[in-house]
Formats: sequence, C-alpha cells, structure tokens
Amino acid sequence: MLAVTRVIDGEGQTVTLLAAERVAVQPEIGLRLGLILTLVLFVAIAVLALILRYAVGSALDPVARMRRDLEQITSSRQARPVDTPEVEDEIGQLGRAINALLARLQRSDEVRTAFVSDAGHELRSPLTTLGIDLDQLAGELSAERRTEVARRASGELNRLQRLTEDLLALAKSDEGGLRGASTEIDLDDLMLSEADHARDQGVAVDLALEPVRIMGVPDQMRRVLRNLMDNAVRHAKTEVRVRVRAFEGRAEVAIDNDGAPIPEADRVRVFDRFVRLDEARARDQGGSGLGLAIVSQLVYGHGGSVEATESPDGWCRFRVTLPLPGTPSGSSA
Repeated sequence: MLAVTRVIDGEGQTVTLLAAERVAVQPEIGLRLGLILTLVLFVAIAVLALILRYAVGSALDPVARMRRDLEQITSSRQARPVDTPEVEDEIGQLGRAINALLARLQRSDEVRTAFVSDAGHELRSPLTTLGIDLDQLAGELSAERRTEVARRASGELNRLQRLTEDLLALAKSDEGGLRGASTEIDLDDLMLSEADHARDQGVAVDLALEPVRIMGVPDQMRRVLRNLMDNAVRHAKTEVRVRVRAFEGRAEVAIDNDGAPIPEADRVRVFDRFVRLDEARARDQGGSGLGLAIVSQLVYGHGGSVEATESPDGWCRFRVTLPLPGTPSGSSA
C-alpha cells in the first residue's frame, strides 16, 4: 500500500514523499488464490490437449482412410487408387506416391500375365509339332518321308531352343539383371563379326565402319547386334547395309535392309514382346517375336536408345545410339 505525504520546507517549496506500507494477506486468501490458479492451469492444459488431439486426429484422418483402402487390396490385380486428399502437403504427396506405386504394380501384373499367356502360346506350337513328328517317326515310314519328318522336327527343336533362350533373357532383364561386368568394347569389331555371320547366310552386306569404343557387357552387345542383323537378313530383299560411327558424343549403329520400312504406326509397337508385323512370314522363318524386345531392353540397360525408322533412300532402318566413355549414359544424341 502506498501513502503520499506533502511537506512544505523552510524555503516554501513543497516536497512529495511516498511511503510504502506492507499489507499483510490472510493465509486463507493466499491458499484460495493458489488453488484457483492451479485449477485454471489444469483447465487450460486440458483444453489445449483436446484441441491438439482434435487437430492431430483431423490431420491423420486421411492416413487412416488410405490405410483402410490398402488393407482391402489382396493382389496387384485389385490395386485401386486410395482416397487421397487434394492438398499439396506431405500427406497428399504420400497418397499420390502410393497411387503411382499401385498403378505401376497393376501395369506390371498385366504385362506379366500377357507375357505368360503369350509364352505359353509360343511354346505350345513347337511342342505340338514335335509330338506329332515323334509319333510319325515311331510308325512305318519310307526313308524319304522319315528324312522329311526328322528335318521338320529338328527345325522345331531349334525354334524351341531359340525361344527358350529369348524367354530366359527377358526374364533376367525383368529382374534387373541386365548389366554384368562392364568393359571396353570395340563396337566396330563386334559389328564386323556379325556382318560375316550374315554373309554366311548368303546375304550381301555393305559395311562402313569407323573405330568406336564403348563401355558395356560384350555378350549383351553381341546379342543386340546379332538380333538386329537377323531381323535385317530376315526382311531384306537382296542387301543389308551397316554403318557404325561416333556422332555428337554418342556411338551410332544404323542397320538398313532393302525391304519395306516399318509403318510409322508400328515403329514403337515393334519393340513389344511377341509382336510380329508379318505374322505368317515370321513364324515360317522361325521368328519368336522377342528379338527386338530383347534389343530394346539391352540397349536401354546400357544407357542407350533404339528406334525403327527409314533411311533417306527408303530402306528399313534400325538405329541404335550408345554413350561413349566419359559421357552421361542417360543423354540422347
């Protein structure tokens, strides 16, 4: 408590004096005040806890809905998008990431199902033919007829072997096993070897090779060139033309044949599995419809690209680009 006192000194000036007086508080009143303050504090904490609980619950409610949606999915075929809030916060981003993953799983399941179905169909044909040929060989046949049946059975067996190798190559690529021990490769030397192999089949091959070295897996790159050359030989009328060069920081391989170019509408689809643009001719010549799919997988695994296009003079062309040593593997020419 403050007390104010005014005093007039001897010179006639007024002096104000302040005096503090201690006021005693009753113990009972202090106790009551303490209890009231404690009660107010507890009430404030309780209200704050309720507000936080409601806020956290509201924020995590979309997560609970996504969890319930995910629990209802029992296979990738049933992968449906989860309920995702249309916001740009972390929960919204999580929901969109989950939906993207579910979409990839569903596409992967569809591709795998189609692959198994197509593979079964492809395997059934040579196996059925081999069974028929074996039954005929077990019977009474003339020497000429027996030779013809044996030749046909041998051809079907070779076709079955190639198909099995192609299926194994694609299965390995699907498991992420594309790349093996990478080393320097003389791309022009590999191409020269494959051109000699094509000439052995009676096809004229025009070569223009520049010295080009790349980093890669030799067996896989050899398979890329072999599949492209086999495809060119299969569809060439009289000649195959091969060019290897370094171009704009990339290695480029162009393999042309004087057959009809791939129609523009099919130039992407031709690299899908079991695609035959000329179904009857491909089957007669032993094509499995997997060769170009393997090329695409292996080239992509080496950081390159492949395209079906047309040469300036109207020939059918397959063009492969690969990174040179010391260049980014993901860039394109």
